[in-house]
Amino acid sequence: MKGLIYGSALAVIVLSFSTLSVQAADVTTPIARIVPAETSFPGSDTPQNATHHLAIAVQSADLSQLVLSLPADVKPPTAVQVTNQAEESVETKVTIAPQKVIINFTQPIAIGTTLEVSLQGVRRVTTANVLVYEVAARKSGAKGLTPIGSASVRAYGPAQQ
Repeated sequence: MKGLIYGSALAVIVLSFSTLSVQAADVTTPIARIVPAETSFPGSDTPQNATHHLAIAVQSADLSQLVLSLPADVKPPTAVQVTNQAEESVETKVTIAPQKVIINFTQPIAIGTTLEVSLQGVRRVTTANVLVYEVAARKSGAKGLTPIGSASVRAYGPAQQ
């Protein structure tokens, strides 16, 4: 009798853990990820007119929006361009705010696409050598944003107010 009770209890525990692990796998699948190839190039006039590049790989859901929170160490970019892995321009509506860049895609970006976001005219206001952009994405049809990570960009040259 004790063997039957212990065996049943063990079966319940094993099934509970296997159900939890399946649920955890579904929850942790990111909708997109930041590709570790962030770069910074100086502008033609001064290192303060830099272009920062961030690469985003769309993984598990079509995207309708990206939101980049700007580091406190930079002024907003003067322009933003988005291209896909074939270096084709992606049609967007961009809003540049004091500490945020909001990129709305006119057509959802499909799973498997890698986007390159180019922030042009970036000006650094401190001597920080690494700038960290926080990135969030919105799935097509979803109301809320999902954080997808942070992108570090190495900066160089003197800071300018």
